[in-house]
Amino acid sequence: MNKPWFNTIEKLLLTVLSSFVLLPNGVSSIALISLLLVSILRRPQSILPKAGEWAHFTLPFLMLVAWTLSGFAKDGGREIQLWLSWIAAFFYFKSSPFKAWFKDSFKWISLIQAALFLGYVAYISPNLASEGYSYFLREAVTKNLHVHPTFLTMAWTWAALLFVIEAFKNRTWIQGLMTIVLFAAAAFAGGKMPLLVAAFVLLIWAWNEIASRGKRIAVLVGILLVLGANLAFNPVITERFEEFKNISLDFEHDNFISSTELRIGVWSCALETAVEHWFSGVGLGHTRAALDGCFKQYNHPVFFDGEYNEHNQFLHVWLAGGIFSILIFLGYWVWLKWELIIAKNWLAYYFLIYFLLNLLTENYLNRQFGMMLGAFMLFGLMEKSVTNSSAETPEQH
Repeated sequence: MNKPWFNTIEKLLLTVLSSFVLLPNGVSSIALISLLLVSILRRPQSILPKAGEWAHFTLPFLMLVAWTLSGFAKDGGREIQLWLSWIAAFFYFKSSPFKAWFKDSFKWISLIQAALFLGYVAYISPNLASEGYSYFLREAVTKNLHVHPTFLTMAWTWAALLFVIEAFKNRTWIQGLMTIVLFAAAAFAGGKMPLLVAAFVLLIWAWNEIASRGKRIAVLVGILLVLGANLAFNPVITERFEEFKNISLDFEHDNFISSTELRIGVWSCALETAVEHWFSGVGLGHTRAALDGCFKQYNHPVFFDGEYNEHNQFLHVWLAGGIFSILIFLGYWVWLKWELIIAKNWLAYYFLIYFLLNLLTENYLNRQFGMMLGAFMLFGLMEKSVTNSSAETPEQH
């Protein structure tokens, strides 16, 4: 099964998979399943996990237990299905010889998507009201592109980070210029947290891999200039930043509630409900009902207009499964972070930090986009198995 045309098929499927940000969910799922089947046919001897690799099934198993204890609630079943993407991605990327192809495809396709998006923004901007520009732009993106704008910020910001890191590593400054397009598109998509987290990850990368103090300072200055320019000139970021200046948590029935106030109200209820059920949780599939019960205290229809989750993956796991679930959830990520450091899988390590910090404001693992981004990048960027790292000691790092 090592014929050249098989390589071409696998690369084509990976190219499709790397476009998952704007592809229909069904297309991405079919591409992933097809790749898994190709991997089984071509590399059957490498498909089974080694002893330590079974740890990557911790989170799917944890969610399955929480769903079982909830009585197999319907909403929980939909969430369990998402973890099949995690499992399939692990099995495929475990033995894939084309990880670099996938990473590069994701970078360049993200760049193309971002450039087209900026053209789309320029096209519709004249028809958007100047007052509330950010809101109407995000609504137009959701309606016409069928994707949450924050997801675009999340994906394209990570693609920009890949360009920056590889531009420094390979001294290809042209690739570094590509980040301007990606960061601009990501900023206009409206997500704030991915941009802030990207700045933090860039600082970690610079202090970890750049020896020159001058270059480190240059990276810091560049970060501050990009953030400052967005705060000063980008109407999407400016309007959303203005929300922080007049936050009111007095949720009267007829008062306008900004997205920031709404988010704070959701977090407050999520934390309150999780603490109330701190030991055993409410069961996977019952979290929405528990939150709705808490939202009644606000006496405002906005909390019931949308299907709001906890907007924090950690609170979601705690509320769904209780104290032992959140401890196991955290334990897996701590273990993975340590293993990536020992194995010197730096790109996967940087992505892990990027992904986990973004989980503080969104339930990305409850959406196909988030599950695919997390699984594809974590398993696709691991240059060697973390389970082989036990031969090295921390001092060797």
